[in-house]
Amino acid sequence: YWKSAYLGDLNDDVIEIVMDYTGRTPSTLTQLHIQHMHGLSSRLGEGETAFSNRNAAFIFNIVSKWTDSSDSEKNINWTRDFAAALKPYSTGSYINFISDDVSAKIQSVYSPENYKKLVDLKSKYDPHNFFSLNQNIKPA
Repeated sequence: YWKSAYLGDLNDDVIEIVMDYTGRTPSTLTQLHIQHMHGLSSRLGEGETAFSNRNAAFIFNIVSKWTDSSDSEKNINWTRDFAAALKPYSTGSYINFISDDVSAKIQSVYSPENYKKLVDLKSKYDPHNFFSLNQNIKPA
């Protein structure tokens, strides 16, 4: 189970949240990935491709793993709570790292203009939604 957030900065508040939650990780298999952004992705304009949050400095992934199904609830809740604690510092989520509530979140990942472009493309090239097994954008 995973959650992600784009972060503008790794400020003291974010570091305190990370330290607090990593001190209470319910599984030793859980991983945190902090990837530095910038580079080419930040040099293009927001409307030039569908990729969003080009000004974020980092993408932070909480990747929860466990082996015993009886631990599912506590691991999922810990991950959700951790992501919720980071939300005030987040500028959004990366589309490929959305794990649940997909239909409600997909549109929020993109700028309104980019989302409309993607819906238009989907409507033109996949009007029957054949390609729908991922974080799907439905045709109009």
